[in-house]
Amino acid sequence: MREQLINRWYIATCGLLLLVAATYNIVEGVILRDGTFISIGILVLFGISHLAIPRAIKCNGTEEKLWFIAEVMVALGMIGTVTGFIMMFGEAFARLDTSDPETISAVLTEMASGLGVALVTTLTGLIASFTLKAELVFIAGGDHDL
Repeated sequence: MREQLINRWYIATCGLLLLVAATYNIVEGVILRDGTFISIGILVLFGISHLAIPRAIKCNGTEEKLWFIAEVMVALGMIGTVTGFIMMFGEAFARLDTSDPETISAVLTEMASGLGVALVTTLTGLIASFTLKAELVFIAGGDHDL
């Protein structure tokens, strides 16, 4: 019965993740907006953790590590936020010449890029962490005889 639960869980979650990623073009959007590649690291960490959940069912002690990884994904998202803000406010104002519209445009473009990194990494970390935690609650807690 437990193997059937694991199989249904894999089919449902993998199908849902692929559907959401394809529908919203998530991977391409993350790659284009995150020059630091922190979001890619979060997604890879989530994928590995997602595949490790059945082992957490069978082996004691693994589940706590997955909860820790979920918190690490949030922390990586916050690191990406700070990095994005550093990119946004770094040296942008040092080159600012208010009399030249091209300079202003370049500074605004650079600032928008930094803000994009900040928002994308935060969102990726939060969604990946939340999803992993929800999967852990579903698998580890409650009635497994569905």
